[in-house]
Amino acid sequence: MTLTVQDASNKNQKYSLSDIIYFGEAHYTARIIDQDGKVWYYDGIADNGRFSYNGNINTDDIQLHKRGQKQAAVAIYALDIENLNS
Repeated sequence: MTLTVQDASNKNQKYSLSDIIYFGEAHYTARIIDQDGKVWYYDGIADNGRFSYNGNINTDDIQLHKRGQKQAAVAIYALDIENLNS
């Protein structure tokens, strides 16, 4: 998932979804999306600090707005540095 934002010099800068933080039941968890679109889930309490693979954002039907009983609270987009100077 990407978005494009025009910067102060009128150049388009591309941002890609990189993290989603979930909150529910007085506990935070997260999903991390790598550059290949692989989605990794993190719950430090349930998984002993280990990431678990959730699929690929480009090919699998992954519901990003929630994870179990937890709702997405924060979405973090990262600047695509490959296109930074274009």
